[in-house]
Amino acid sequence: ISSYMQITVPPDDDLEVRRVRLTNHSRHRRRLALISYGEVVLGDQNGDRRHPAFSKLFIESEYLPASHTLLFRRRPRAATEQPRYLAHTIVIEPDQSLRVDCESDRALFLGRGGTPRQPAALRLDGGLSGSTGAVLDPIMCLRVYLEIEAHDTREVAFLTLAGASRQQLLSLAARYKTPGQIESAFRRALAQSELELRQLNLSSAELERFQQLFSLLTYPHA
Repeated sequence: ISSYMQITVPPDDDLEVRRVRLTNHSRHRRRLALISYGEVVLGDQNGDRRHPAFSKLFIESEYLPASHTLLFRRRPRAATEQPRYLAHTIVIEPDQSLRVDCESDRALFLGRGGTPRQPAALRLDGGLSGSTGAVLDPIMCLRVYLEIEAHDTREVAFLTLAGASRQQLLSLAARYKTPGQIESAFRRALAQSELELRQLNLSSAELERFQQLFSLLTYPHA
């Protein structure tokens, strides 16, 4: 089995797309489980660094099985603070039967002494717990089960979206629910980046150096 992942952010939406292509090079059908994992903050970075456990107490989640979507909401701590929302969902080719389960509790997913590379959830036959609500340590985790015929290829896209309201997120997710819409997002992002390079008169080598510098300025490293 070979895997290939592409990542993009459309220029006109608050959305990240991770498209995974799996190819079965063997002569036999393969059954696979593809799983996503991300820790949810939905808050100020400095506040999360100072007290991550306290910061995560204000996040609650729900799962929408019809669209295979995890929704997260950060409750405001003050009257002046606006609620923040995040969604995590899956897009797959329409001809595939889709079995998806979810997890939003980091402790249940990792288990005692577990790590993201070796989580307890992958050692259990019963699948993910499907827990949602106001968990102590929230994560966004979706698992999709695939069958890939011999010498065939399957594509799955994991979408992570941010917005100011629940309805805004659901409307945005509905606009990216087919592989064709995902491909359009990649094309728009490519066109926008090529336009910016021409306007700034930057070469690819210069862009690579600037991105490395910008990364170190955004996330300081010793």
